[in-house]
Amino acid sequence: MAKEYSSFKALTSAIYTEMEITLAEFLRRYQKELYEKNDFNSIMHAKRLKQYQNEIFDEEYISELQMYFIDTYYRLKKEYPKLQIKLKGRIKSVESFDPKVVAKINKNAFAVEEIHDTLAFRFIINGNYPKNQLVNLCYDIMNTLIQQTTLDLDRSSYTPGKADSLSNTMSDEEITEIRNNPDNSDIFIPVKSKIKPQFQDLVKDYIIHPKTNLYQSLHTYFTRQPGGQDFEIQVRTHDMDVNSEIGNANWNQYKEKKYQANKLDREKIHLKNYKFENGILRYDYCGFQKHREILLLDNSY
Repeated sequence: MAKEYSSFKALTSAIYTEMEITLAEFLRRYQKELYEKNDFNSIMHAKRLKQYQNEIFDEEYISELQMYFIDTYYRLKKEYPKLQIKLKGRIKSVESFDPKVVAKINKNAFAVEEIHDTLAFRFIINGNYPKNQLVNLCYDIMNTLIQQTTLDLDRSSYTPGKADSLSNTMSDEEITEIRNNPDNSDIFIPVKSKIKPQFQDLVKDYIIHPKTNLYQSLHTYFTRQPGGQDFEIQVRTHDMDVNSEIGNANWNQYKEKKYQANKLDREKIHLKNYKFENGILRYDYCGFQKHREILLLDNSY
């Protein structure tokens, strides 16, 4: 069995500093350490980090997406006036992004191209509807978002991407058991996806194919041209979001993830706008350990 790829030595060499540095400077140091290893996996890793760095510090790109999704949010509110809709935009943290790159490399170095969620915009819906109706509305909204983002003449530079394969999903037997005993489950699994046929290849449907940790959501991504930056769109119900953030999905992910970052001696990290002291994260405004929020709109209050 081939030895698993690890970048932990390069990571710690770049992040353990005596003097305070910016997140951008850390990422440059990290890339340099990886390039100096001079092996294929490390170079693929460094190139993906460079792309990540370009995405998270591209203020024009981020501002463009913020304005677009603010407009999209109010369009949806007008189209679905009885729904409670929350929109959250975030930039993926280094500690979430980097281990994902390592995991992809251990699968196949070229799989790093499957990471499309550096920037993600999540639509969370709720309201006085039965679960099945809320789920149907998730599909309706995703169909609307794909069509709108693709066809809007002002957004013609946003190109939809073909969805990657689903991962860690429940077996057909487990899904059938939940469908046959809906009163014993916290989740609703429809029999058929309501994504439009022409959009089927664009959506990762974790609603009809939940993950083994009960995670449910709809995912799609777009690529901006020119530039090649990706952003992800997610649609889910409030219950699905709670399960993802604090429920079974979150807990199992936490147990199962073998992030290199969990081994870090955080007391040795001296990043600007980041402080870890006496075993506690005091603050993180740079996006090293925590996702950086870039948008929040909520009419559920």
